[in-house]
Amino acid sequence: YSAEHGGYHPVEIALAKGVNNLYSILCITDFSFNGYPYPILERDIEFDFTHATVFTRYSGLKSMSAPNTNKLYTLWESKFIANLAKGAYNPIELRSP
Repeated sequence: YSAEHGGYHPVEIALAKGVNNLYSILCITDFSFNGYPYPILERDIEFDFTHATVFTRYSGLKSMSAPNTNKLYTLWESKFIANLAKGAYNPIELRSP
């Protein structure tokens, strides 16, 4: 992904390891290049499950209970899964603090 050539947005998913090695999703952040003439990589969409909020570059911060938020998440998730199946996110990095 680059500002000049486009491509698939990088995605960061924060997980928390719970009891019995079960993981929960804390936050999902989708990044894109923004700005002219020197674009920088910044968050485009963020689903923060810890605080029950959604951020979009064009709408700002909202509650997850706001109208159509579930539709936005469903659309984002379906596109992410389709792109993942196509291998668009290679390499996938796993990091722990």
